[in-house]
Amino acid sequence: MALIVEYFQKFCEDFGVFDGVLIASRFVSPLVVIDQNGTISSYDSSKAISEYFQVYLDEYKSKGVVSCVFSDLETVQINACSFLATVSWELLSSSGVVVANWRESYSLVRTQGELKAFATYDH
Repeated sequence: MALIVEYFQKFCEDFGVFDGVLIASRFVSPLVVIDQNGTISSYDSSKAISEYFQVYLDEYKSKGVVSCVFSDLETVQINACSFLATVSWELLSSSGVVVANWRESYSLVRTQGELKAFATYDH
């Protein structure tokens, strides 16, 4: 679905700015995050979401990451306005070397004509 591809393309563009507030604009609160170990965290405001992402963005930047790319997009439409999307992520250095990679799923909802995530699941 084009709307989902656009969501992840914009996410990649936003990522390159390394601004937690900008990344947080792609999510709604409360946001539920489940990490690879099954630990559940929730963030109940835009500020909390932006702070959560800023920690990761700062860490990635300190490791020489300059951009991210997604691949292997799989989608399932849940109902008229919600979707499940799964992507593989690669974080890249300025020379194109993969610094980190993982698979992640997103629960997405269409609100006011755009998609926002309300839950993520790291694989």
